[in-house]
Amino acid sequence: MAAYLPMLVVRTQNVTAAVEMNGAFVGEASSSAHIALPLSESGEYYIGIYPIRGNAHKYFPVVRKLSFVSGALLPVESEDVEVYAWPDRVFEVVFSAGILPQQARLVFPFTVDQLRLPDGCIATLYYEGGLRLAVEEGTRIRYGTVLGSMHHGWLELIDGGRLAVFAGTAVAEGMDFLQEYARLLLILDVEYNELIRLEGDAVGLSEGNPVCYKQLNTLLRHDKKQIFTYEDNGYVAAPEQIGFFTHSPMALETNAQKITAFCEAVLHGLWDDAFAFLTPALREGLDVEMLRACMGEFIGARSPVTKADRAIGLLGEEQLGITPVRMFRFEFENALIDNLFEE
Repeated sequence: MAAYLPMLVVRTQNVTAAVEMNGAFVGEASSSAHIALPLSESGEYYIGIYPIRGNAHKYFPVVRKLSFVSGALLPVESEDVEVYAWPDRVFEVVFSAGILPQQARLVFPFTVDQLRLPDGCIATLYYEGGLRLAVEEGTRIRYGTVLGSMHHGWLELIDGGRLAVFAGTAVAEGMDFLQEYARLLLILDVEYNELIRLEGDAVGLSEGNPVCYKQLNTLLRHDKKQIFTYEDNGYVAAPEQIGFFTHSPMALETNAQKITAFCEAVLHGLWDDAFAFLTPALREGLDVEMLRACMGEFIGARSPVTKADRAIGLLGEEQLGITPVRMFRFEFENALIDNLFEE
């Protein structure tokens, strides 16, 4: 006989929803409030979520079937359900409500920017069902492309007579020095061949070189930065860097925040940051390889339903719609991590 019967923990994304199981109302769930439901070892459960409150969209209910056999959850094939298999047969299921499509606002075509090029061609950045670029030589089209659904952008000539096209508005926060950055950067050579097309949270030029910033989905919102230099008629990428290039990191106040930030530093190989969370005694007895061996391979971290102030779940690769989770416990001394081990 199994030591634990399955337990279903239900959360929802972006909405607060009424939850029912097999036609009976069992409570409300949201991203920050869950429902815990004990289950039989084997059986089929129809879980429905009915949105009560949401963010900026109109939502519709979602009902999905979960099947258990001998305490194990069978594969889940649904894009609107995330499943995390915690130790002791705890299955955390996160539902996303359906979003009703909204009719797109009618926007008449308009010119965004226009530039006369050194060879007499005209480059036109315009909106027509999306942002587009055309380079024309009289009635001849030398180049054309679609840049996306953005409405804003501008054109510039840069070193060597190359044409730089900026599309969209940078979305990363706290970046005053990136006011002239965009979401997409396209550079064409003098023959209108595409040299580079970059997309990110903020892309632009730094001392004439293309640079791309992407904000990682970490607690501290790390940036990933990459610079490209022009060599031999093409752009060459420098190694990516991870750090805080567009903003200062938030102050960590709770043990739960420190645990999450420590695990994310390990995940991204930021070893100086990771070891800074440890007590001097623990740092003295650990090196990078020992820490890797202790924590193993993982692709992310997730707070558990309980013990969130001293434990965390490390996520493995999703298999058949189910993400396995290993639980790690942490001990603290003087606000620093003094010990960690897998439960």
